[in-house]
This record gives sequence, structure tokens and C-alpha cells, in this order.
Amino acid sequence: VRSRGLGDVYKRQDQTSKAAKEAAEKAQEAAKEARFRELAVELAKRQEAIVDLQSRHGIYDQSLIEAYDDVARLYLELEDYESAAGALGEALQISRINSGLYSEQQLPLVKALIDARSRIEQWQEVDDLAHLTHHISQRLYALSDRQYLSAAQEYGEWKLRVIRENLLQQNSRGLMNTTEDLSSFYDFVISGLEREADVDVRGMMALLQGKSQADIVLARNIA
Repeated sequence: VRSRGLGDVYKRQDQTSKAAKEAAEKAQEAAKEARFRELAVELAKRQEAIVDLQSRHGIYDQSLIEAYDDVARLYLELEDYESAAGALGEALQISRINSGLYSEQQLPLVKALIDARSRIEQWQEVDDLAHLTHHISQRLYALSDRQYLSAAQEYGEWKLRVIRENLLQQNSRGLMNTTEDLSSFYDFVISGLEREADVDVRGMMALLQGKSQADIVLARNIA
């Protein structure tokens, strides 16, 4: 009898716990829906503001960069990553028209684009943007500059991921070529740094580690 009574107690506790969990999930979903409605209203206002800016200042006015960036943030919160990427692409285009092909202003926009495209697994677009980020950094900063070293490290880490996960759906020859290119990239940067008088030690060590990882992958592919 005692065993049956304990069983009933445990059963009631389990039912209570399950009901509480379901109630919490429903409340969370309701809060999310309410938040999405708020965001949709705010998004409509921001889009109207963009149309107003375009009519008053033209479609390539500098103020539109921030306006599109704000819209992209709302889309991201709404989990509409394709639209977020579209808004960021507009901001990037306007930035390039106003400040030239290479400016620091573009880097956070490109990185935000990488994040948006990654969320919907558009890996070819992400790869193109990773190349662009490195190219802009290469034009803006000296080889020994910490900001360039950080960009080079991020680029190398991305390419290693591309190879390891075969994100671009390459055949064995394509993967081999990508790995060889990455190893050559590390060689170029490291040899350039070795000629510099003042080198960031941590940056150099990170690149040497990346080079080692690329060479290990290359050796495995050859074997």
C-alpha cells in the first residue's frame, strides 16, 4: 500500500512538473509572438524612414547606411536572415559609393553580412565575404598591424573550416587546391612579418599555428 501511495505521489509530481513546463513554454511562445509584433511595427516605421530619406537626400546618401543597418538588426531579431542580408548589402553598397572601395566603415557591415548568411548556411556567399573582409583589411592596414593580423587569423580559420567541413561541396582536387592556397597564404603573411622590425608575438604565434594546421590537413590529403 505504501509503495502504491508513493507511486501516486510521484505520478502527481510528474504531472504537475509537466503542466508547469507546458505553461512556461506557452508563456514564452506568447511573449515571443508579442515581441515579433512589436518588431514588425518598428520595422515598418524604419522602412518608411528610409523612403523619406531617399526622397529628401537621394538613394545613396550617407545617412542611409545607418538606416539600413538598423533595419537589418530588426530583421535579425525577427529571424528573417535573408532580408537582413539584403538590408546590409544595401548599406554596404552605399558605404562603398560614399567612402570608396576600401574603408573601415565597411568592415562591421561585411561581418554582419557574414553572420546573416551563415545563419542560413549560404556558404559560398560567406566565403566571398570572408575574402572581401581580408582584402579590405589588407588594403587598409600594414602587415604588422594588429587589426590586419586579426583579419588574417579569422580568414585562415574560416578557410580551415571550409576544408574540414567541405562547406563548398568541393571534390578532392578542389579541396587540395584550397588547402594549398591556404598554406601559401600563411607562408606569404609569415614571411612578410619576419622582415618586420616590430611584430606582435601573439599574432605571429596564431598564424604559425594556423599554418601548422593547414599543413597537417594538406599532408593527410596527399597521403
